[in-house]
Amino acid sequence: MTEPPGNLPSILHRLNVVGQSVVVAVSGGADSVAMLRALLAVQSECSLQLRVAHFNHGLRGAESDEDARWVADLCERLGVVCDLGVADHETLPQSTGSREGDARRLRYQFLERVATTNDCQSIAVAHTADDQAETVLHRILRGTGLTGLIGIPQVRRLDSGVNLVRPLLGLRRQSLRQWLREIGQDFREDSTNTDRDFTRNRIRHDLLPLLEEQFNPQVKSALCRLAEQAEQTQIVEDFAANELLQTATIDRTGTSWVLDCEPLTDCPVAMVRTCLRLVWTEMGWPQQKMSFQHYTRLQEAICDPMRRGEISLPYPVQARLTRRKRQQSLELRVESND
Repeated sequence: MTEPPGNLPSILHRLNVVGQSVVVAVSGGADSVAMLRALLAVQSECSLQLRVAHFNHGLRGAESDEDARWVADLCERLGVVCDLGVADHETLPQSTGSREGDARRLRYQFLERVATTNDCQSIAVAHTADDQAETVLHRILRGTGLTGLIGIPQVRRLDSGVNLVRPLLGLRRQSLRQWLREIGQDFREDSTNTDRDFTRNRIRHDLLPLLEEQFNPQVKSALCRLAEQAEQTQIVEDFAANELLQTATIDRTGTSWVLDCEPLTDCPVAMVRTCLRLVWTEMGWPQQKMSFQHYTRLQEAICDPMRRGEISLPYPVQARLTRRKRQQSLELRVESND
């Protein structure tokens, strides 16, 4: 059998997946089918326990139902246990503002539920280097900061303790499809992947090919390198910001964090903003509501010795600057519902 592209055993060792029970998220598309076949090819060598999970979003009617049947049949032929989930859009309220966003949220909830129910340590999803390039470019177009340039992380720890891993993130989509052809493995095509109403599809099918043809044939590789460099820079900055945050912290509870402004006043503005972002992360506050302008507003208030009172922030976090005994402090708090 033709070997899968890339050095998958080495990747799995680096991701600490070797010897684990893994949920393999399979949509039926080329990337996820290639990931399943590749993991099966190294299953014995890497001591993997694999089970497939497929989530029927229900957004494409009969086509979605056929995808689910196709994945179930594939798993039966390959001898892999398959868990099927179905979205119930009628009874579950929207939270992201789009059906696609809600479907994605429900899918990850289903994957995590399958993993925890079956004592699996990791969930493998099939994002590729092409997905990384598209994500970084999409965020640049929307006006992202340094954190957004990191793009898709290769490993993310979920609240349940399960790791979400992306073993194909360094591989190109084209090489995966070529390998599937070599081994005679078919796959499903999602009709929405060519719908130009979606910004990501316009980036994939129109903008990136234009950039490759007229500006830089290696633009996808360049975007992936940018993501990697941004991640390494963020690691260093977070390490320094954590130390600064410990020095500046006066008090912390389950609903509040009080900072001494003095240690932060003479720091670079980017470092102060990173400290504030870490506070939101540690407290589990909704970061999607916090824009660059909100963090800048807080940073400027911290560095203004004459500033007092409330600082306007998105619900549910409240911010207040106070001064007692020559110490200026910033209190960040979420009011209790009691």
